[in-house]
Amino acid sequence: MATAVAAPIETHARPQHAVLVGALAFLGAAATVFVALHVGDTPLRAPDTYSTLRALGVAFYVAVGSYTSWRRPAARFGFYLTLSGLVFAIATLTASHHQLPHSIGRVVFAAFSVTLAYILLAFPHDRLASRLERWVIGGLALSSGALWIVTIPLVPELPAAGPLTDCSPGCPGNAFQLASTGAHGLEVLADVTSVVVGTGLIAVAALLFYKSRAPARLRRRLVGPLLLCASVQAATYAVFSVMRQFGTAPPQPLRNLGIAAALAVPVAMLVGQLRGNFMAATSLGQLVVRVGGEAVTPSLAEEILRRALGDPLLRFALWDPSRQTYLDADGDPFDLPEDDETVNVTLVERDGRHIAALIHDASLAGSGVAEGLAATSVLLLENTGLVEELQASRRRIVTSAQQERLHLERDLHDGAQQRLFAVQLKLEAAREGTEDPALAKELQEIAGDAAAAVAELRSLAQGIYPTVLRERGLVDALSSVARTAATPVQVVSRDVGRMAPEVEEAVYFSASEAVQNATKHAGGSAQVVLTVEANEFALETIVEDDGCGFDPRPGANGMGLVSIRDRIGAVGGTVEIASEIGAGTTVRMLVPLG
Repeated sequence: MATAVAAPIETHARPQHAVLVGALAFLGAAATVFVALHVGDTPLRAPDTYSTLRALGVAFYVAVGSYTSWRRPAARFGFYLTLSGLVFAIATLTASHHQLPHSIGRVVFAAFSVTLAYILLAFPHDRLASRLERWVIGGLALSSGALWIVTIPLVPELPAAGPLTDCSPGCPGNAFQLASTGAHGLEVLADVTSVVVGTGLIAVAALLFYKSRAPARLRRRLVGPLLLCASVQAATYAVFSVMRQFGTAPPQPLRNLGIAAALAVPVAMLVGQLRGNFMAATSLGQLVVRVGGEAVTPSLAEEILRRALGDPLLRFALWDPSRQTYLDADGDPFDLPEDDETVNVTLVERDGRHIAALIHDASLAGSGVAEGLAATSVLLLENTGLVEELQASRRRIVTSAQQERLHLERDLHDGAQQRLFAVQLKLEAAREGTEDPALAKELQEIAGDAAAAVAELRSLAQGIYPTVLRERGLVDALSSVARTAATPVQVVSRDVGRMAPEVEEAVYFSASEAVQNATKHAGGSAQVVLTVEANEFALETIVEDDGCGFDPRPGANGMGLVSIRDRIGAVGGTVEIASEIGAGTTVRMLVPLG
């Protein structure tokens, strides 16, 4: 079943959940103390080496389980681990030298062995991932249960426990024996039971080894530490219990190795989770850093996630409301697979609406890694969409402004200027036709005013949209700016031809603004160089002066520099401003072409 996650994700534990985690942790702490004090013996004794080690085993399971429950409130694995620690606390009664506690502990230890096998294979999830794992655990539970049902009422001594809960020397008899018999066949029941449990744990270690060879790098990181500890524990348990069952005293190094492995199992689970969390955080960092200012596409997000997690099965799909289906990274319709032992599906939803889906290795399920990566990918995609929408909007504004300037310039040129020019001609004709000197002088003055108005309109039209820019291009237009500037301006051009009108306009007005700023602020003796260079990819324009400079921090920028950034940004370009007090100013504008 696919996992649904809202975007953004809330990871804090609910108050009720926190109370439950705290209560189980408190029970675990109490159980740890009771185990250390030899609760199975009366009177209670001070902790010794082995009781302290058994107490540490309980504490490790409970602590790691509580941590897992706190970090992953939606998952049940943490509770499984905590409860297994409490069960192990009861199973430590096996070490008691009193008959009834020992027998209770031994029976509970059998249940704990099956539970531990389940947890080892389910880690770090709430359930077994494959049919083979279910068969192994089911076979171990059924065979172990059947043997114990027969063994408990018949054998005088229950099967031996592992190194950490061993009662030797002098283990008490079976308190649950109901019938005394001397049949040799019944005496081997305990031997068979120990062999079955040991074989089951070795099979679990083999499955863990198989998991550690998975193609997904995250799965290998999660399972790697646990594989080593579980393999050592399974092997030492099998050898130790068989030797004890057949009356051979296991060597002390074997016992020490088994104890160390048993204590290390919950620690290995913690280390695996921390390694997985670290890898997830690294993957998120790689995702964000890798894209940088680059536009994020579904195919790019899929490629980065697949590479970061080392998961060749990973797929990223987006929901298309118009088609009511998911689309893969290439934009083709995509049917989500069913969850199985190989892959799981994590859905990203917002306000009950589908947004995206991440198809990933099943080892990611329930760890929170897939949810975080999927939600982050969606946020990056949405951010890219907003940026593209903003850029498109700015381009539309620039194009619209350019058309309006052209219309105004043409209206002034073809309308008001032509009418005023016609008025000039009529006034001149009237002046020549009159014989009144005073009237002729007045008509001449009116004609002069009309000529001045025509000149002002021509200058205004040039400012709205210079004719030279429209007719002859960017370089000639900038050269005309340089000729009329109050400060000497040298224009250098390289391979600059005609470009899109909106690009030429944005660069022209931005460069003019930069030249005007240099004229105002660089100083009377400053020299200005305006360089325009183009290639097949971009147009670069640099305005640099050797004047007094200024503070280039954003807060210190005036409206002129803000206008330059806005104009260049509207055509998809970037602006870099470098200046230092007393060392001049450089304004670099880069506009992509094509």
